[in-house]
Amino acid sequence: MGVTSRLADFVATTRYEDIPDDVIAVTKRLVLDTIGNLAGGHMATSAKLAVKTALQLGGVPESTVLLTGVKTSAPLATFANISLASALESDDSILNVGHIAHCAFFPALALAERDNRSGRDLLAATALAYEFGARIARAGRSMVRKPDGKLFFGNTGVGSHWANLPVAASAARMLRLDGQQTASTFGIAGYTSNIPTGRRWNRPNLSHQKYQDYALAAQSAVIGALLSANGYRGDGQIFDGEARDTMANWWIMAGWPASDPGRAIDGLGDEWVIRKAGFKPYPSCRFTHGSLDRFGMLLSDHDIHADEIEKIDIYAPRTVSTFRLHLANVESEGDAEFSMPHVMAMTALGVPAGPQWVAPRYWHDPAVVRLRSRVECHVWEEANASIIEQILAGDFVNFPTRVVVHARGSSFEAEGLFAMGDHDLPETRYGDEEVVAKFRSYTDQALASVNVERCIETVMTLDKVRHVAELVGFIY
Repeated sequence: MGVTSRLADFVATTRYEDIPDDVIAVTKRLVLDTIGNLAGGHMATSAKLAVKTALQLGGVPESTVLLTGVKTSAPLATFANISLASALESDDSILNVGHIAHCAFFPALALAERDNRSGRDLLAATALAYEFGARIARAGRSMVRKPDGKLFFGNTGVGSHWANLPVAASAARMLRLDGQQTASTFGIAGYTSNIPTGRRWNRPNLSHQKYQDYALAAQSAVIGALLSANGYRGDGQIFDGEARDTMANWWIMAGWPASDPGRAIDGLGDEWVIRKAGFKPYPSCRFTHGSLDRFGMLLSDHDIHADEIEKIDIYAPRTVSTFRLHLANVESEGDAEFSMPHVMAMTALGVPAGPQWVAPRYWHDPAVVRLRSRVECHVWEEANASIIEQILAGDFVNFPTRVVVHARGSSFEAEGLFAMGDHDLPETRYGDEEVVAKFRSYTDQALASVNVERCIETVMTLDKVRHVAELVGFIY
């Protein structure tokens, strides 16, 4: 069997009972976190425009656009719900993979509601799609070292244009497609993946589009699964082939400098990559989080107040400047999510982490602007070398940062490798308690308090829910 067939059979034939208990537990946390991110993102302009557009298009009333109570077609509901859940940049993260949970969960939810599926069906589809997506992402090589020693990142960078693939897996599983039909769905999704957009980071200001249109890609992949269910045949060997062949695999066609397809199936069914899923307490790019943790600790340990801060120096890998995180100008929610100076200012001013961090009232607030002007980001070459070696080894697990706060005529310094929510250390790993606390803080402006608690209880006992409409009914 080829790589595509192995992956398709894994998604199609793995029973709920075959999935380890701890993987189900992680999946429940991811589901709750993703719903919380959706509720938190409801005021973002990009999310509002996406929901407005989806509802204007109508569609067969079969799947709910969450928070609105309005039903539309499953592809459009998936589009709208992923738009909401990805708006805040507070979604799950694995450093060498990216954001997967919304792409694994919302297609399954839309089709589960349509087809009267159970909570177990929903959990299995989400877990399997997440696992599949993580394996596809980690099998691509975003950077290689050439024989002359120079690093090559690809002509366009990579981006997250693989994100429609876990959507395809999620939809195929919920439609109960067999292995051949699931492979076909992968082929359709692979042919309609977005172009790689990794080299568009340093445009002047972020538009409503960020680094990847997850929602548009997701809508297309759900349609691909529906096509396969009706007998349409896609390329059932999309992940097989060599670069030198005329049948190059998906990674090579998608612009990755290199690929290791075997890594997508190594330990399949035994080693679960989803166990490494990390959670983001802050609504900002994951590469800001280590610095935010260090900064918050220094403020607390030394009782430093915002008006005492003279300067903040951030030392981090070159990724901070590559991803435009060093810029202080904020004119949109996206700018706020990808500005190290802005999120430092939010922390210094004691604004609780959540939707309010990107609120327009803070974009030009004099106190915020003043603090942003005192943040300077520096490339920490030692840390950058560590990142490069991790990526080349295919095991990007930590992001070194150092923060120096100058206040009251003194300097206070902290450094570290990990951020809160990272899986790799017991002291940073999020369990049920931490995910529930974040959920409550991100939903308090969008959901009725009684629904917040009902939603938590339902997700944590989702394996006992007979029909997912019970969960959908609490998300408004």
